[in-house]
Amino acid sequence: MLFDRPAGNVRQAADRSLAEWAVECSNRPGMDWRALRPSLSPVMLSDTPRPALALGLAGLIPFYLGAAAVWLAPPPWNVYALQVQVLYAATILSFLGAVHWGLALANQGGGPPRPGNPAPAMTWTRLGWSVVPPLVAWVAVAMTAVPGLVTFIIAFGAMYLGDRAAVRAGHAPAWYLPMRRVLTAMVILALALSLARVLPGLGPPSAAGLPDAG
Repeated sequence: MLFDRPAGNVRQAADRSLAEWAVECSNRPGMDWRALRPSLSPVMLSDTPRPALALGLAGLIPFYLGAAAVWLAPPPWNVYALQVQVLYAATILSFLGAVHWGLALANQGGGPPRPGNPAPAMTWTRLGWSVVPPLVAWVAVAMTAVPGLVTFIIAFGAMYLGDRAAVRAGHAPAWYLPMRRVLTAMVILALALSLARVLPGLGPPSAAGLPDAG
């Protein structure tokens, strides 16, 4: 009986069964071992490829330079800084959507190619999601300062949730999520700093495409 076994033996049997199941699944045609990894072992930020992590962190610099200038630069330079930060946010949000198009194009998490369907991962759902961020960015840059920044903050948060769902579904590599978690938090913080500056009562600057909310 299972319950008659010592706890250590039960644990060893469970670990052995899990390992055997993982090996069996990895040998199945069309099975992507990377899709199993998130559920079998934790993935740390240190697992991120160094070029991706370095460039991702470097991509935060314009966000924080913009936020600092919005607070510290005199008019009209603070106005210009807010405009540049918002346009950069639109660029990055669009890029994050394009990542999902690229993953589908590479057939990440898709089945084996078949005649008439060389990339099964190129579905309406995945490609449709990839074009939502640039559309949201396009609308956000036409808003006034406060709703525009709020829209970007919500959009970056929603993009992270979409990335998390993609990783769990095997549509994105497991190492992508820890990096996205850190970068999303830092981007939202930078945008929130600018939002605090342009809120009514704090002397909001205005910018082309994002006039003040006062």
